[in-house]
Amino acid sequence: MARIAAGCSLISCHHPGRSAEKVRDLSPFASKAMLPILSIIALLLISHIPCCQCAVVHQGESIQAAIDAAHPGDLIEVEDGTYQESLDINKPVALRGLGYPVIDANGNCTAVILSANGTSIEGFIIANSSIKGANHCGGIIVASSGNKVLANRVFNNTYGICIKGSSNNKVEKNTVNGSIALGIGILLEDCRYNLIEDNIVSHNMLNGIALEEEAD
Repeated sequence: MARIAAGCSLISCHHPGRSAEKVRDLSPFASKAMLPILSIIALLLISHIPCCQCAVVHQGESIQAAIDAAHPGDLIEVEDGTYQESLDINKPVALRGLGYPVIDANGNCTAVILSANGTSIEGFIIANSSIKGANHCGGIIVASSGNKVLANRVFNNTYGICIKGSSNNKVEKNTVNGSIALGIGILLEDCRYNLIEDNIVSHNMLNGIALEEEAD
């Protein structure tokens, strides 16, 4: 897995060098007595500037390992290929597929669960979850708030996308079909203020989009 500092679009990182340049620009106007103080201020500024990272996952590597190694705000790009994993996005990072890589649950309960607030997943094929005796198995389980599920292709799962007990999520431009067993394309359960927009939901065994308990 390759890590690139501040190198990816969608993330705007600060460049520590720019703060130092500003301090240097002021030096002609500062007395020699002020230079040590300015240097200390510059070092303090640099040490407190957060910098986003971009990790690239290649075929044969682990997406979950990249998530575990990431810091909040990082972007993880996944190259085309098939990844037989069940992912837990447990920190606020962005996951983006390059060329629609496949996350294959390989018969496990869930392919992807969003358990942290403020995550995003975009541009993946997500398939092959199964019941395994659990109530909420599926392709993408959204169990947190403020997330984005964008432009994924989700098929051959129990639930395609399930939003449970969470709010302010955005589910947009996904294709969800072929949901089997529980047979629901997109399920909203006990959740509020979620945006479901411009999705293609078809050929699911039971329902395309279903609302259960208090959901809107």
